[in-house]
Amino acid sequence: MNGIPLPDDIQTRFFALEHGALKVIPQILREFFGGRRPWIVADENTFAAAGAETYEICQAAGLNPHEPFLFKGKDHLPPDYELSVMLERNMPDSAVPTAVGSGVGFSV
Repeated sequence: MNGIPLPDDIQTRFFALEHGALKVIPQILREFFGGRRPWIVADENTFAAAGAETYEICQAAGLNPHEPFLFKGKDHLPPDYELSVMLERNMPDSAVPTAVGSGVGFSV
């Protein structure tokens, strides 16, 4: 698992940029989050592109992911505070939000 060096003053703990990076998601979740259950967050486009595969990889690794949260529609969703509040309200207990999106990639 190859990570990119990150500044100390940001919240991101690990950034993988490599071919097949989705396959290291279970290892990242176990190492940094104790194997807590992932909660895939995506829109319809990004779920089709990588979210479904991320969910399947987590299932196969025995991480028992929560049911994914999908934003409906094909329009691009810009970062928005109200969306983050809504997600926080809907997030299952002890879940690790695992975002799959254009420009977001994999973010925990």
